[in-house]
Amino acid sequence: MKSMPIFINKEVKDKTKKFWFGLGVPIVIGFGWTFVVVGIIVNMPRNFEEYLVNNENIFVNLFLVIMMNLGHLVIWPILAWWLMSRANTIDDLYYKKGAWMSMKLYMAWIAIIVVYVIIILIFTGGRGM
Repeated sequence: MKSMPIFINKEVKDKTKKFWFGLGVPIVIGFGWTFVVVGIIVNMPRNFEEYLVNNENIFVNLFLVIMMNLGHLVIWPILAWWLMSRANTIDDLYYKKGAWMSMKLYMAWIAIIVVYVIIILIFTGGRGM
């Protein structure tokens, strides 16, 4: 039995590839950056009791936490914006649609984070996380 291909038309296949490229590249690179830095943080060798007493690695940890948050808060929207501007210069509507969808998902992600922080602050009485 011969299977039928998903895409009947080559043009539709190319348009779909461009859309998924515009959508996926900012998300994958942004969260990939975040997960790589989280992996570095988790695998750092340290004795927790000495770490609490000496606190000599505070600047390294602060740098790593900032780098971790850069991935999904800064790199993702910058790449999506860059792909949208690139799509405008080469007049490719499907790259632009994919990058715009990536920006919409970014805005939803930020809304989820904000709601999460507000809920935590409400339940803890403003005493922090």
